Amino acid sequence: MGILSRLATILDAVLITSALGTPTAVISDGLLVQAGGGTVATLPFVNNNNSIIVQPGAVNDIVVTRQNTLNATDDSPSPPMFSPQANPRLLLNLVNQIRAGPVSAYITGLDLRGRLVFVQSNGKFYYPTATPGRSKPQQIKDANIAIPLGAVGSTKTVTLPDYITSGRVYFGVGALHFFTVYPSGAAGPTLVQPAANNPRDPSAGVRWGFIELTNNAAGLYANLSNVDFVGLVLGMAVKTGSGSTLQAKGLKPGSLQPMCDNMRSAGAKDGQPWGKLCLTDQSGHALRVLAPQDYLAISGSQKFKDYWTKYIDRVMARYTKEPLTIITPRNGNITCRTVNNNALACNGDNHAYGPPTAVDIFGCNSGPFQAYPNANSIHQDVYPRICAAFNRATLLLRGGNVQPSLPASSYYRSEPNNLYAKHVHALSVDGTGYAFPYDDVNPQGGTDQAGLLHDPNPKLLIIYVGGQQ
Repeated sequence: MGILSRLATILDAVLITSALGTPTAVISDGLLVQAGGGTVATLPFVNNNNSIIVQPGAVNDIVVTRQNTLNATDDSPSPPMFSPQANPRLLLNLVNQIRAGPVSAYITGLDLRGRLVFVQSNGKFYYPTATPGRSKPQQIKDANIAIPLGAVGSTKTVTLPDYITSGRVYFGVGALHFFTVYPSGAAGPTLVQPAANNPRDPSAGVRWGFIELTNNAAGLYANLSNVDFVGLVLGMAVKTGSGSTLQAKGLKPGSLQPMCDNMRSAGAKDGQPWGKLCLTDQSGHALRVLAPQDYLAISGSQKFKDYWTKYIDRVMARYTKEPLTIITPRNGNITCRTVNNNALACNGDNHAYGPPTAVDIFGCNSGPFQAYPNANSIHQDVYPRICAAFNRATLLLRGGNVQPSLPASSYYRSEPNNLYAKHVHALSVDGTGYAFPYDDVNPQGGTDQAGLLHDPNPKLLIIYVGGQQ
């Protein structure tokens, strides 16, 4: 989930999600076990390079989760608030820079009334439907929603017909599959989108990626994120109302296979399941590289056992002897110390930080690193900064007792660290990118690691399929 998803309430881009069922695909003992409709099928899933081989399935193989659904929020009209500078009819230039094909784009989101929409190539909204009370996913016809791109070097221009929130612009080398369900009591149909970490998803065999998009009265917010996976490489730029150009160049063209190879090499070196983050086709060609927290969300996945254990022990030991200072935006400097040899306690924070697990660190949304329902503002400020420091392995460095304060050049220099995030940044055009939740935690005046672009009066959004130099 990228930064736009986390900032949805701030951006007035409401994304309401629900768990509509339990996963039907699990990984166990080297086999992909498909359980659904009373039948069980077993499929080999690991190749000689210790990567997961995808096996695209059908409707019964879809896993419906919070991460791959978008709900209609309101089916009643409400008067929008307009800004004289905002641009509801935003131009999108979709630039095809890859020779593989055919490439299709899909633009999804919510309109001003909170209804599910796709933007068609003619610049009109298409409203997908579903039978109320229907829980089995119903496929949306590709002809109604796909925007075919031309040959390599060509540009497809699409005009948004109106404001859109909680949006995504998908690109696939081949057709992607979208579905709807209509849970009982819902305000409207729920969109079921491709799931990157389901090897049996109907779109599993397609190389794809997306950017997040909200364009409303506050302007354009576009986010280039690899927080969940690396797939089809994308880059983007915004032509602003003032005449300047904002850019998020993203990964270098051709970065997907090297990213996969790097993960395999890391796994061979330390024995951890880095190689299984790579999803391939039957020939071993990379389709996606999952972020570790998304891989760990697969039932039966191999855990990163003891990967962080010694590091956590050393962190706790260091801050028994000296304070850890967290610089927060709302609460000033917060002092933390180790208590009882196994937890960080921070002044004014109503939750302590016990030893996190690997998934707690990689995902930054569980264990001690979560916004508890009763979390006070200090906890809400502190936990993202401690979690970011763990991922970047800066807590034991000289100067690491103040977070965030160290420059980006110090990130990932010691081990263990989030090797997925490390290689995302190493393969990006300018060293930046959004590679784990809270990768936007930066020291004041430091390099912005996030791929978020914002302009209150945008004229043009350019998306480069295949990336840009």
